[in-house]
Amino acid sequence: MSLRKRLTAALLSGVLALALCVPAAAAELPKNDCTLYVGRITGIIRDSEGGVARLTITSEAGGAYYTLLISPATVWVDAAGRKMDSGAELKEGERIYAACDSSSRSDDEDSGDLLTVCAVVRNVAEEADCAFYHVVSDFAPEKDGGWLITVNGGGMYLHVDGDTTLTDYKTGEELSLSQIETGDRLMAWYGPVLAAIYPAEASPRYLMRLPEAEGETLAEGAALSLVINGSESELTGRYESGVAMVPAAAVAQALGLKASYVKGEEGRVVTIESETFAVTLAIDAGVISGATRIAGAVGATGPLRYGRGAYIEEPGVTWAPAELFRMLGQRVTLEGTTLTIGPM
Repeated sequence: MSLRKRLTAALLSGVLALALCVPAAAAELPKNDCTLYVGRITGIIRDSEGGVARLTITSEAGGAYYTLLISPATVWVDAAGRKMDSGAELKEGERIYAACDSSSRSDDEDSGDLLTVCAVVRNVAEEADCAFYHVVSDFAPEKDGGWLITVNGGGMYLHVDGDTTLTDYKTGEELSLSQIETGDRLMAWYGPVLAAIYPAEASPRYLMRLPEAEGETLAEGAALSLVINGSESELTGRYESGVAMVPAAAVAQALGLKASYVKGEEGRVVTIESETFAVTLAIDAGVISGATRIAGAVGATGPLRYGRGAYIEEPGVTWAPAELFRMLGQRVTLEGTTLTIGPM
């Protein structure tokens, strides 16, 4: 059976949505799990150390595109090799599966969403089972001597026994199934499941226990100190709805970029420009987009969603997601309450 047919058969009604050639709008997964997107890489942004900071993937059929935000919690998995992958050899044109945080997707499911990635799955062989990302919500012994792993917020049961292999993501060493705990993140390899059954059930022959997600969640409204161009700034940012927000025009000027404001028929618009690119914040329309400024060149992104829209706060400060400065060639990193913005 081809991979496409096997994965189509693995869809779970109301639980799991797997987009194959058209990943654009995979349905939302229950709490604790992710939505799976499939596409070819059309853009790779790396940080100053060469690590992958962001990816853009495009649907093979529908043409929809998504920007994938890579975080310290993102894991890289070689599906065919059933092992950890570094992502170092990632190339444009490569086809990947990306398990993305469902809460980072917009309700209208438009192209251009900025998605937080839980797992990047590479090297999915034509006849290989796909590796699915899950978070354990319950783990208990079964009467026959096996174990029952509850995932998808109770929407799916994974039955495992002595024939199931569990390995550690980082070391590759084999672990005992009894070491699984509630809250663990797992990659699970299994074949087709019946879509008509709820909770859905599967019997994976191979599991990989992932490391705990790194980083702490900041409190809503937490103040962020800013480091701009390598120097501490008097400017401050703040953490809102899971997004690092900054006074956009002031940060732009500190970076040597141009910022302008106009109010016309389409409402208030703030534009931030470098010599080669311009980012437009359509405040009243709630749209952030970008376009090249190079004469004769073609290039645009957007509308992009960062989880929090730009807004103007009296007496006229425009607050916007710090991440938008990546489009202008800046590296953006948040470590604790310190937000660093500077050239890549």
